[in-house]
Amino acid sequence: MSGDQPTGAGPDVPAPAGPAKDEYLGGLANAGASSSTGGGDFASVLSALSVVSTEVGETRAHLAELRDHFGESLAELGEVSGRINKLSALATQVAILSDRVQALTDNGGGTGEELDARPVDLAHIDPQDLPDVLGALVAWVREVVFVGWPWTQQTLRGCWLQHPDLINAMLWLRAAYRAAYDDENARPHAAADWHRWLDDVMTTAERRTRGCPQPGQDTPHAVPLPPRDDLPALEDLARRDVLAEIHRLNLRRQPGAGYPADAVADAQQRIVALMAEHGLTNDDYNQYLRALRETEEALAHAQERDGKEHQR
Repeated sequence: MSGDQPTGAGPDVPAPAGPAKDEYLGGLANAGASSSTGGGDFASVLSALSVVSTEVGETRAHLAELRDHFGESLAELGEVSGRINKLSALATQVAILSDRVQALTDNGGGTGEELDARPVDLAHIDPQDLPDVLGALVAWVREVVFVGWPWTQQTLRGCWLQHPDLINAMLWLRAAYRAAYDDENARPHAAADWHRWLDDVMTTAERRTRGCPQPGQDTPHAVPLPPRDDLPALEDLARRDVLAEIHRLNLRRQPGAGYPADAVADAQQRIVALMAEHGLTNDDYNQYLRALRETEEALAHAQERDGKEHQR
C-alpha cells in the first residue's frame, strides 16, 4: 500500500545531522554494538570502566594531597615572608641606632670637655692632683651653684670640704650639671634630673653637717677616722667556719649517732688536725657551742613570739 508509513529507513535515507555516536562515546559505541553479538565483549567494557573509575578516584586523591601540600607550602611561605619583613625592620632600626652611636662618638671625639663630664670620686684622683681638683670644684660651687641657686649656701655649710662623702657628692653633682647644661645634645630631662639631684645632695649635706661647729667657735671640727682594716674580722669568720666543721665531726662521735667505728676514728683524727692547723683550743670550741646555743634559743623565742602574735 502506497499510503503506509515505512517501517524503517531505507538505504537511501540520509543520516541525521550531528556528530556520530562514536564521537560521543569515545569509541565505546563499537564495543557496545559488538556486545549485541556476545556477552564477553560487554564484560570487557565494564571491566575497562571499572579500571577507569578507580584511576579517576586515585587521581582525585592525588589532587587533594597536592592541594593540601601546596596549602601548607603557601602558609609556610607566608610565615617566611613575615619573618623577612621583621628582619628588614630590625635591620633598619639597627642602622638608625648605629648612626646615632656614630653621631655621639663624633660629637666631642674625646675632647677635654667629655672627660670633665665623666663622674669621678676621691678614690680616682691622684693625690698630687687633689689640690687642683678641689680648687676647681670650690670655684664651680661658688660661681655656679651659689649664683644660680642661692638657697644652697644655707644648706651646704663651709665645712663640706671636711667631709669626703660630700666632696664625692659635689664632684658627681658637677658632672651631672655639665651633662645637663654644657652638652650641646642635652635634653630637658637631664636638667630635670640635675634639679632633683641638687635637692637630694643639699638635703644630705644639711643632715651631715648639722652637728658641726659654727664658724668662729673654738670647738675643733671632727676629722675622718683612719680607714679601718677588717681583715681580723675576716680571720674570725674563717675560724668560725672551722669550728662549725669541728662541731659537725664531733656529732659523729656522740653515743647513738650510728656511725661505724672507722668513721668515728676518722672524725676524731680530722678534729685533732683542724685544731692544730688553726691553733684552736677547747675553750674556743666551747665558746662556739655557747654562741650556737644562744642563737638557737633566740630563734626559738622569736618563732614562739611570732606564733602568739599570729594567733591574736
